[in-house]
Amino acid sequence: MNVFSVYLTTVVFLPLLQVAKEARGHLSPSVIVISSMSGLTSHAQGHFSYNAAKGATVHLSKLMSYEFKKAGIRVNSITPGYFPSEMMTKQSDSK
Repeated sequence: MNVFSVYLTTVVFLPLLQVAKEARGHLSPSVIVISSMSGLTSHAQGHFSYNAAKGATVHLSKLMSYEFKKAGIRVNSITPGYFPSEMMTKQSDSK
């Protein structure tokens, strides 16, 4: 679902992004995908599906960037690093 929602949202907004490109001329519209450093690591960290989903969003961003540049639309991926949260504590693993 993580990857599909990023793809579907982007594709649904493509017509508006193309109109923005035509209206603004020198300014290129941009898609920003929020992923995670967990998608770039080779360590499972005990979160296999999360890491795989985030890795897929990073790769999807690369693919969309290549394809959409033909239409003058930029695609960028932000991959924040570690942030202390319940997911990162041992307590969440015992639930």
